[in-house]
Amino acid sequence: MPRVFQRLTFQGSVCLLGAALSLGSSWLFSNALAFLIGYALLFGLGFHWIISRFCVQKLEVELVPLGTHARAYEAFPFEARLTNRSTWLPIRSPSIRTVESGRKREGTLQVPCALLPGQTAKITFYPQFGRRGKQRLIAVEAFSFFPLGMTRSSCVFSQVSRAVSIWPEAISPPIELFRAWENQPQTDRESVRRTTAEQMDPNLFRGYLPGDAMRRINWKLSAKTSALVVNQNPDNAQARLWLRINTHPSHWKRPVDFESGIRLLASALEFGFKRRMLAGITINDRQISIRSYEDFTRAVDQISELGMDLGADPHIPDLKRGEFLIVSSKKGVAIQTSIPQRVAV
Repeated sequence: MPRVFQRLTFQGSVCLLGAALSLGSSWLFSNALAFLIGYALLFGLGFHWIISRFCVQKLEVELVPLGTHARAYEAFPFEARLTNRSTWLPIRSPSIRTVESGRKREGTLQVPCALLPGQTAKITFYPQFGRRGKQRLIAVEAFSFFPLGMTRSSCVFSQVSRAVSIWPEAISPPIELFRAWENQPQTDRESVRRTTAEQMDPNLFRGYLPGDAMRRINWKLSAKTSALVVNQNPDNAQARLWLRINTHPSHWKRPVDFESGIRLLASALEFGFKRRMLAGITINDRQISIRSYEDFTRAVDQISELGMDLGADPHIPDLKRGEFLIVSSKKGVAIQTSIPQRVAV
């Protein structure tokens, strides 16, 4: 059974002081009425102490995340389920205190109404996690001022929620590099006459997105569908862009630069995946292909868990065409390409 801590509130302290004054006056002046008032106040305070302790022991708390992924410093929905296991006593306005596992930020959640016997209250709230990786929300205390607010009874426990994968904070990647890749000559493609069934294949065409090259618009199909449609070839278009990162400390001047590089890597990964021009990422010597949304979420989960690693190989091979390397530069973090061009972020 969890431990219960109790302390007097301001109202309880006033009640105890009134009982002491009444008993003192009854002893000095032999006043029977003051004696009865003093003992009534003491009895009420003691009864309140016992009842409030019993109530808070019957309170059960469960924290349930309403999702599996979230962005750092963005509101994420959680559901708190408070259950009164008592068979005859209600609990007025119970509250719980929560702590984030990442940065130890505390928060308090209060039920605005009384919790009847056997009743379960569900409250949705939106904490903000400030550290990437697998994070949890922990309910460390439940307290109540029931029934008259003369004591604060708290039950100390550790109710841990399921883990939530916190992705790095989203930033704006250097779009100019990706547009330059999108507009580069594509001499390795072959002109193939497609059948009628292939003309509506969603893997070969998609809707127009800002930044798409004009030469990729399929004007005939756009005229039929009354919307701009862009040609795409998964075998070629998605196998050109690779993002690389090396987690060895020698590649990063400061830990804050490494965190900026992680944010840039995750943001560039999302940018390339949404525009269907991303083949995958290379973390140290491990390649991760991105072919579906499941691959994308799995890759971002791995990026969220990255840290500077002394065991990683510090050597980086020469970049090939379509490869982008995230490095630490004089002005912070930059993306380096096979072409002698760097764009600072």
